[in-house]
Amino acid sequence: MQKAQKELANEKHHPTDRLANFMRSEGRPQPSPRFTAHHLVQGKGKTQLAAESRVDLHFHGIGINDPDNGVWMPMHKADKGHWAYKNAAAHSEIHTHNYEKWVHTHTQNLDSAQMMRDNLLILRTHLKNGTQP
Repeated sequence: MQKAQKELANEKHHPTDRLANFMRSEGRPQPSPRFTAHHLVQGKGKTQLAAESRVDLHFHGIGINDPDNGVWMPMHKADKGHWAYKNAAAHSEIHTHNYEKWVHTHTQNLDSAQMMRDNLLILRTHLKNGTQP
């Protein structure tokens, strides 16, 4: 879903209900009530890299709440180990400088929206499997 640049710049990322609803509408149900929707490219972050990643996302016409920019994650450490996401980190553990750098490496210098979506799928898969750095 391509969006106008002005609309992208004003799009809110919290609460995450909007992302969650879009993910459900794309056939990705919430694994359990103890899971939350996580933005792969963050709306706000700790570093300049997070801001650059969001600009890259917007450059390709992809909104912050686009379902391709989302993944379900266990809310807290105590919620980890769900059968569908057995090795996934908890959402409360993921927001680090290292995470922002990792996402940035997958969102910069891409030639098309499809390449961005492909890289978001790679990020999502790593998070679901707990194989992110």
